[in-house]
Amino acid sequence: MEKEAIDFSLEENEEKDLQLALNLSILVPKEKRRLSDSQGDSSNSSLSDSQENSQGSENNESIPLWRFNRIRRVPKEANQFSISLQEIFDSSEEILSTVITTYDLDLEWLLENIPLIQLVPTIIVHGHQKEEHKEVGKMKMYCPPLPIPYGTHHGKMFIIYYKSRVRIAISTSNLNAKDYERKTQGIWMEDFPLKEKDSPASSEFEITLRDYVKRIKVDDTPLASFDFSKTKAILITSIPGYFQGQNMFKYGHLSLQRHL
Repeated sequence: MEKEAIDFSLEENEEKDLQLALNLSILVPKEKRRLSDSQGDSSNSSLSDSQENSQGSENNESIPLWRFNRIRRVPKEANQFSISLQEIFDSSEEILSTVITTYDLDLEWLLENIPLIQLVPTIIVHGHQKEEHKEVGKMKMYCPPLPIPYGTHHGKMFIIYYKSRVRIAISTSNLNAKDYERKTQGIWMEDFPLKEKDSPASSEFEITLRDYVKRIKVDDTPLASFDFSKTKAILITSIPGYFQGQNMFKYGHLSLQRHL
């Protein structure tokens, strides 16, 4: 069976950028990698047991924005700055709904670790193109459509909606035991409050996040209620397709170039 080819040629005097995958990256300036810029020496930033187990919705100034995943059966000091999957889904406040994106998905493992996602509206977007759209209880699972015949969905993110905030976590890990429990992974996580009367109408982070969410066929309108203007992170997304002009600098490596 012949596969449809992508035309990589450029028309005369024309520049194009080709993106193949749906993906997410986070940049945080070195001096802003904590919830508080005035935190001081990073040697004082380790989490106590009580902090690790009771983060809740508190903006604890000792919690770094960048964390490692919690790996089993390793010395305690090896899990410094770590966070478990269960802690990402903070249940100190009622979770209203969630959006989960990944490439590889072990649903049985995920439900064993986060059973509460069966109880609230949950959308799981994955990269398994051959799997059909599925609905199990309140969960919907699908692979987003791609505008070109190559590439895949590869972004790994959690959007967790609460009444008074939304939690965004972007990870390097697939949702399976091998990646989360046996490999070192990175997780960026931050909570964002509801907008107030004097909050900016929008921000670059919000625009980029909502654009990505729409691209994976998820309703982005709930994100408009939250204030992302104070985040210290820069969100960079990859979107499949051809881009020209200023649109070339909205995604992928050219977006990274623009921010460096």
